[in-house]
Amino acid sequence: DSATSSGGDTLAGDTVVIQVPADGPYGIKLRSDDTGNAAVIHSFEKLPSGKFGPIQKHGGIHYGDVLCEINNTKLSTVPHAEAGQMLSNRNTLKKILKFQSPKVYYRSK
Repeated sequence: DSATSSGGDTLAGDTVVIQVPADGPYGIKLRSDDTGNAAVIHSFEKLPSGKFGPIQKHGGIHYGDVLCEINNTKLSTVPHAEAGQMLSNRNTLKKILKFQSPKVYYRSK
């Protein structure tokens, strides 16, 4: 698959950056943050092929982590539904996603 990523681990306080293909699925279920914005990893699910998605495969992104940025657009003030639309927009050929642990995300808000 064509996912590329930086190393790091949100549990270590890192902001993890991963590039995913334009088309999902990405193997994650998302919910809103405490304010109804952004996108928090609610669960991982296997792809239709039975494999792990690119985000889970990275290994440094975990349940509860916050998708805080898509292509340099900060999601902390973007309603959750809009963040989901940005993620599923097939016209955006390259998607660069940034994840943070809840501890880091809520501290920086």
